[in-house]
Amino acid sequence: MSQESSVGSKSTKKRLKLGLRLKLVTAFTLAFTLIFSVLAYFIILYVTNEAQAKVVQQLKETAVGGAIQLDAESMQELLASVTEADTNNPFLQSGPSAEEYERLNTELMDIREIVPQSSPYTYFMDPNDGTLRWLTSWSALDPDPNFTVQYRQPVSDVVGETTYNNMAAGLSATTNEEPYYDTNGGWISTYTPVTNQAGDVVAGLGIDYPLTYVDETRQGAIAVVVPILVISYLVLLALVLLVSTWLTRPLKRLTAVTTRIADGEYDIDLSSVTDTLIPDELATLGERFALMVEKVQSREKKLTQEVTRLKVEIDSSKKEAAVAEILESDFFAGIAERAQTMRSRMKESAPDDDGLATT
Repeated sequence: MSQESSVGSKSTKKRLKLGLRLKLVTAFTLAFTLIFSVLAYFIILYVTNEAQAKVVQQLKETAVGGAIQLDAESMQELLASVTEADTNNPFLQSGPSAEEYERLNTELMDIREIVPQSSPYTYFMDPNDGTLRWLTSWSALDPDPNFTVQYRQPVSDVVGETTYNNMAAGLSATTNEEPYYDTNGGWISTYTPVTNQAGDVVAGLGIDYPLTYVDETRQGAIAVVVPILVISYLVLLALVLLVSTWLTRPLKRLTAVTTRIADGEYDIDLSSVTDTLIPDELATLGERFALMVEKVQSREKKLTQEVTRLKVEIDSSKKEAAVAEILESDFFAGIAERAQTMRSRMKESAPDDDGLATT
């Protein structure tokens, strides 16, 4: 049992001891880190979503307005005159319909000039097989293998299933596609129907816009928001350090005082703990502690006086007991008897009033 208690006391002594100020600073640091991290995340997310929503709205307005400006009747004529794809002339750079094809692509280039970096194109539903096929593209005037689609090329050869379905829906109503990525990067796309004067859907207008704008907006938000949050974070931590030091200083003084009192030193000035500009619980604790020390000191003085008095009484009692023991002893009784005998003899041998000794 004694071994267990000794082991327990040793383990208690080995426990890590942290000061109150360190605990306060650590707790607030963790709290501020969590709060500022969440705050930065939601601010950047909000800015990014707002930028993306702005791009989507701009694309929608551009697509709807652009579809009205496109020459749907010319598209019908082109589709009727060139009914097959020509691998030797994929962008109709020659032939009787080359000029009309070029004019339709120029209309798309005009849209790109209104919204720089956008990639407008048109597509249609082939009535023969019910598949989507490409019609015109903004880059067909100067074909770029990465962006230019060939006339009457199947759409499914270029895009995935989700985009294909959104493009098909865009032949009926304006449809926005969520941000996606392909071999050419990240994009936001909008699809809307192109109708002729009779209101019949001839084709669909698609506009792709790179996500670089959204990414740049996100990076800009990070560049602005993060430094502000970091500076605010550091300032708050410095304030926490100052406040924690200010709050724990009286407690440290009180701890030092209790150590001295534990060593038996009661005559201590507690004004450094109790005298504060703004009284608080620590000041109240200091006042109560000072009162307690005063009472303990008074009790100790009384106890010391009582112990001294009892010691004197005990010593007196011991002396009386020793004297009584001596008086009651046979030796002292013999001495007393002999002294009485000697006094009697001295009295007998003393001269009387006539100057004669009695015998």
